[in-house]
Amino acid sequence: MGRNIKTKLIATTVAALTALNIMVIPVSADDTNVIEAGTWADVLAAVEANDECTIKITQDMDLSVDDLAIVVDGGKKVTLDLNGCTISRDHEQRTQNGIVDIDVDDSAPVSSFTLKDSSADASGKITGVYSDFDESNNMYYTAVIYVGPYGEFTMDGGSITKNTSYGGNGAAVNIDGGTFTMNGGCIDQNNVSSYQVGGNTYAGKGAGVYIQYSSGTGRNGSFVMNGGVIKDNGKSNYGETDAYIGGGVYVGQNTTFTMNGGSISGNSANQGGGVYVDGGNNTRGTFNLNGGSITDNKGSGIYLAAVRSKLNLGGDAVIDVTGNKDTDGNASNVYFNVVRNNNNSANTTTIITVNSAIKSGSQIGISFNGTTFTNVTTTSGYNNYNPNNDPNDFFLDDSGNYYIDKTNNEVHFKRCDPHVWKFVDFTWTGDDENGYTAAKANYVCENNNLHTMSLDATVESETTDPTCTEAGKTVYTAIVAAADDPNNKEQKDIKTVEIDALGHDWADATCTEPKTCNVCGATEGEPLGHDWADATCTEPKTCKVCGATEGEPLGHDWADATCTEPKTCNVCGATEGEPLGHDWADATCTEPKTCNVCGATEGEPLGHDWADATCTEPKTCNVCGATEGEPLG
Repeated sequence: MGRNIKTKLIATTVAALTALNIMVIPVSADDTNVIEAGTWADVLAAVEANDECTIKITQDMDLSVDDLAIVVDGGKKVTLDLNGCTISRDHEQRTQNGIVDIDVDDSAPVSSFTLKDSSADASGKITGVYSDFDESNNMYYTAVIYVGPYGEFTMDGGSITKNTSYGGNGAAVNIDGGTFTMNGGCIDQNNVSSYQVGGNTYAGKGAGVYIQYSSGTGRNGSFVMNGGVIKDNGKSNYGETDAYIGGGVYVGQNTTFTMNGGSISGNSANQGGGVYVDGGNNTRGTFNLNGGSITDNKGSGIYLAAVRSKLNLGGDAVIDVTGNKDTDGNASNVYFNVVRNNNNSANTTTIITVNSAIKSGSQIGISFNGTTFTNVTTTSGYNNYNPNNDPNDFFLDDSGNYYIDKTNNEVHFKRCDPHVWKFVDFTWTGDDENGYTAAKANYVCENNNLHTMSLDATVESETTDPTCTEAGKTVYTAIVAAADDPNNKEQKDIKTVEIDALGHDWADATCTEPKTCNVCGATEGEPLGHDWADATCTEPKTCKVCGATEGEPLGHDWADATCTEPKTCNVCGATEGEPLGHDWADATCTEPKTCNVCGATEGEPLGHDWADATCTEPKTCNVCGATEGEPLG
């Protein structure tokens, strides 16, 4: 398939820009002398006018679909400093133009382009490019950065993000026989979609970085990653499907990807979520993995697609290829798509070449297309650089079916057939507070301690209730019967959960009882004792607290009844019976009615009934005979 770069930078461009009062100043590449550009026309003019220059963006730029790409050709050396600004296209509109085309003439001398971002927050980015495909001419168009056979692209900073190659390859960076060196920056959230030619559907490749061989010039594309981040590429951003091949990096036949540092993570593809390495019968894609991390990619971390797909290991940095999965969610870090062997023997033409000592701390998961191979020779040259290192320190079996050892100086993956299971321990479900509901017996394979299995155990429980003073307990027993154990041995584990003593439920002490537990009857201390109130005439001695009595009432000390008062107690004043009533003596002429008993009186004296005095007698009372005065004489 051909490539079409739609550019219109002609000799009259500078004159036209000058007419628009746009200053074009040739400068050296020294960063002390830079060209500041506030428009895309400023950028194009600076590139056109200078063989070597640094262009510093001064504000965000929204490019139209028809805006031309920067063309770096004819030996030019151009540095673009994003300076925290954004260069964007409208992703809704497909375009034939990318952002930067390096060496579009496919001829010497070498032309170079450097992307950087001098802003403190590293916020500069290129985004929104949606490259088109011309089916009638069998042409696809550059997405963001195109690197021709004599082109050199260096990325020191900035971000190439959320761009899509519709019906093409390399949405962010397309290396067509040229070279790409990544020292920093970020390539993220770019995607490639499938395209159709003559009714046939072809998969887009290399959503982040696509490396291909230039058949016209015979130059091999190469990518060296010293730092930076390639992440979350190959995923649908705008409704298109996930990438099919090479989410992060696609390494084509006769091309080389060397990774010395940085990270490739979170990318997605049906094959080769992190890195896809191609290779035919007579051609080879080569991946030199010397350092850095390839983690958490979907569709395998590294996908070695063909017999001659090549992976070389070594370097002075730690290599981490872990946590990657295939599209079904199974562990798949370094995946050998083709393993050729002779009746499941050790012979294979898909191997890892070890070209230096592997850094301590490196971890690399391995899996094969199929799990029936009994013995796969996985490395070449391992013992030359790692004579005293156990391969289990570096290599992991992703399939759960192999163990790893060194045979004839090379790393071999040998099938566990069968696993030799050794009991390790029990894992319980629950806790001491809420109790335990289930348990599993855990086993590890003696050939490879990363191979594990678990069996459900039967859990029984027995509870001893607590008392006021003694703790209780629940004993949980997990049992795997001998018949279920791979070694025909019963496995048992016990969990004992202590239950705190209840503590006494004390009832307060009374006058006659000490403090007493309502549950168990235990006592503490002494009774309070009665608080006696003295006995009365009618009540015995009585406790003021509990009402208990003791002895007899004192009884009344009666005073005799009188004429007017009943019998009355001298102590408490209680009365009994009726008053005696008066014994009246009749009234006299001089005295009122008088009680013979108590002397009480009632009414008035009767008064005298006087008879007149006579000559010889004084005035005399006819009743009582009392006299008054003298006789008349």
